[in-house]
Amino acid sequence: MAHRVTLTPSGQTFVVADGQTLLEGARGAGIPMAWGCGVGACRTCAVRVTAGRISMPPGTALDDELLRAHLILPCVAVPRSDVALELAPRGGWVAPLPWTD
Repeated sequence: MAHRVTLTPSGQTFVVADGQTLLEGARGAGIPMAWGCGVGACRTCAVRVTAGRISMPPGTALDDELLRAHLILPCVAVPRSDVALELAPRGGWVAPLPWTD
């Protein structure tokens, strides 16, 4: 089942197909979102969920404190309902972790 995603503060919307990550849906709709590693390890894409439900695999770069603050990583998060996401202010919600090989 597809889900509608609304971004604040821009008000842009896009649809995420069943099984797609939030980042895949945004990119498919031509909506730019910050991202780095694409596997939940660097925190570059962190956004805040303000409405709706998502699922995200365990073991991402977000600690319990950041998860309690409703931050998620769109590169690995899948919507389970229509959702609203607050994009990070300039400078991001959290500092990205350095990506190394």
